Amino acid sequence: MPVDVVERGLLSQQEKGEKHEWVVTYDEVLVVTKGALTIRTADSAKTAKAGGFIFLTKGTALAYEAGEDETEVVM
Repeated sequence: MPVDVVERGLLSQQEKGEKHEWVVTYDEVLVVTKGALTIRTADSAKTAKAGGFIFLTKGTALAYEAGEDETEVVM
C-alpha cells in the first residue's frame, strides 16, 4: 500500500475491498480525496465519498474498507 506524507497528514491509497481493523488511539478525522471509504463498527457502518469526512473518537474499534479502486484518504 503506497503511503506519502502530505504536509501534516498522511495520504493512504487503498484498493477496492481492502480492509484494515484498528482501534483509534486518539480523536481523528479522515478526509476521502478519491473513491469511497466505509468505516464499520460493532453497531454501524458509515461511508464517505470523495470530498467527505469521517470523524473518529478515541477508543473506537473499527474496520476500514475501500469501496472503490485507488481510494485515497488523508488522515
